[in-house]
Amino acid sequence: DDAHVREARVLLRKLAPKARHYFGPDHDTTLGLRRMYASSLYVGDASRDDVAKATTIFEDLARTVRRRASSDCAEVIHAGLEAAREKLSSLETKRRRSTRTQAALEAAVLAM
Repeated sequence: DDAHVREARVLLRKLAPKARHYFGPDHDTTLGLRRMYASSLYVGDASRDDVAKATTIFEDLARTVRRRASSDCAEVIHAGLEAAREKLSSLETKRRRSTRTQAALEAAVLAM
């Protein structure tokens, strides 16, 4: 449900920095909260900016778990990163198509 996702996103946006401060940036709790926040950004009808932000967060998380070899959530983070990248690519393709279509329509109108 979109309302629950939005509510979770707001809560996670507040909790993740607090977890980072209390537990440290490499703690599993911090990583898990940041992962859930990033996941909440790209589900459903997310904007391109939200998906880009999710991708950036997942990339940072992936670097952290590579550096820290013993993270319980490494596989989930990498899967989330791939899903966010795929959605971002899809949105950018749609955006390019939309821009080309708009340009063609404008050209057709001007040719009339």
